[in-house]
Amino acid sequence: MRWKDLPPRLSYAIAALILALLIGTVFYHFFEHWGWLDSALFSTSTLTTVGYGNIVPITSLGKIFTIFYMVIGIGIALYALSLIGVYYVDQRVEQRALHVATRPREHIQKLKCMITPKSDDCKTPKKPDKTLPEKTK
Repeated sequence: MRWKDLPPRLSYAIAALILALLIGTVFYHFFEHWGWLDSALFSTSTLTTVGYGNIVPITSLGKIFTIFYMVIGIGIALYALSLIGVYYVDQRVEQRALHVATRPREHIQKLKCMITPKSDDCKTPKKPDKTLPEKTK
């Protein structure tokens, strides 16, 4: 699946989620003086509401930013993750429908054989005899 094959609404939601993660990571790196990994961990755990609690903002600016970041970012994350879930379920349903639609004759034949099992179309082929022929001396 390529990015351009996704529905536009889903693409925009994923892009907004990535942008929110990047904004948080950059902010915490420069204003809280955390490493890139710690900043990304905190941003991700905040937006996914995991909140490990091992890293917390110290500065007043960092705390104020985090309040707004949570209110806006969690909404973005939930919206994007729900669209991803809906898209996945829709794809599975569509695949299942295509699978069933491509084999209707087989299903109809099975139903006919259940109704009238003695018809010529329903006869099962004879199984070959599995006994080995006797050796001649």
